[in-house]
Amino acid sequence: MLGIGKRKRILAALVGAAAVGLLLPASAHATAASGFDDCEPGLFCAWTGDNGTGARCEWRVDDADWLAGSRVCSWSDTSRVQSIYNNGTTGAPVATYPGVNYTGGRVVCTARGAKGNFSENGGAGVFLRSHKWAC
Repeated sequence: MLGIGKRKRILAALVGAAAVGLLLPASAHATAASGFDDCEPGLFCAWTGDNGTGARCEWRVDDADWLAGSRVCSWSDTSRVQSIYNNGTTGAPVATYPGVNYTGGRVVCTARGAKGNFSENGGAGVFLRSHKWAC
């Protein structure tokens, strides 16, 4: 049988270990994804700000009209796209267009894994309204 002092030390060690175990998951969630890291695997993402900041829209499939297509991107009517990321998992590039139904001439063909900022319009970005997973 353990003495009272030894039982207290063991209990204190167990409580301490349990407290550490409870803190680890919380600290792991404290670092939220930001910028380009917000774009999950399998997605093509577009933002209103540099380096994946600002308002974001994301897609897993082609979209012929960002205002009425597979995923509505309401800000694309009034705000320019400043940064994009092709975080797709199939290896397909993504072509972006200023007009609906892939019109207006392709702006850029973004390879799988490529991300960056638009330098057009003095770094103010470009208006985009459609994209497809092929160039």
